[in-house]
Amino acid sequence: MDKQEFTHVSVLLHESIEALAIRPDGVYVDGTLGRAGHSLEIARRLKTGRLICIDRDEAAIEAAKERLAPYLDKVTLVHDNFSAVDEILKHLNIPGADGMLFDLGVSSPQLDDAARGFSYMHDAPLDMRMDRQAALTAHTVVNTWPAEELRRILFEYGEERYAGAIAKAIVRARESGPIDTTLQLVEIIRTALPAAARREKQHPAKRSFQAIRIAVNDELGALPPMLRGAVRCLNPGGRLCVITFHSLEDRIVKKTMQELARGCTCPPDFPVCVCGNKPKLRLVTRKPVTPGAEELQDNPRARSAKLRVAERTEFEWKED
Repeated sequence: MDKQEFTHVSVLLHESIEALAIRPDGVYVDGTLGRAGHSLEIARRLKTGRLICIDRDEAAIEAAKERLAPYLDKVTLVHDNFSAVDEILKHLNIPGADGMLFDLGVSSPQLDDAARGFSYMHDAPLDMRMDRQAALTAHTVVNTWPAEELRRILFEYGEERYAGAIAKAIVRARESGPIDTTLQLVEIIRTALPAAARREKQHPAKRSFQAIRIAVNDELGALPPMLRGAVRCLNPGGRLCVITFHSLEDRIVKKTMQELARGCTCPPDFPVCVCGNKPKLRLVTRKPVTPGAEELQDNPRARSAKLRVAERTEFEWKED
């Protein structure tokens, strides 16, 4: 086990485990295995139950074989995208799960492994793929996407105020030759910003790197099918727990949970319900759970984390 195994800290660990309300004989899904911090705590609580661990990063699957070694008789490791959670459970002949957890943050080992290209602090090839078998890389995005598309993702996914200037600077720079490394890109971003923005506390490339990473891995596009698929596969009373790290993710999770928790959608002036829509979820947390002061002191990366929890209702799922 390498040093990163010991330094990785699972965010909102106690809160999410408590929210899952784990039964020793239940079936649970950790849809974002990462370095198995949450999975380890779930597995420890199982006797005759089963835990399905999903991750698109093969390095996470390999590391989990060691970290979860004492519990592998109860654990199934799956290399796949969590957006296919319903198909994964169908393939495993699992009719329903009693709880699912999705931690949407990039795991610390991914950020800390300079070779993966996620970090703006270390020089590395422009990659940023969570699944190294995927075709699209950050190199392709940065070197081939048109200026307008670059501006769009920087603005929408990174909430970058200077998205237009950065996109133009990238396109201008690549005319002289390909942008191959992270620090090359950092310098282009830095020089595109006005002096005042370069002096801000936050690293000048942080928002842009976030935006490109989200685009490379289609992180936002995968969320709605994952959420709806997860709810379809939950047993009545089963819990769905989702940890987000930025407002774009949280907005999608909040909106989707609210939609699935809504009953009748008929116009208010209808005397009786004709839509027949019943709530598929009950919202357990009206406001998201956030890290306490002690966790923030131990793990500053947790500062933007939000946990939302919902529970599957008794009503049968019918597609809208």
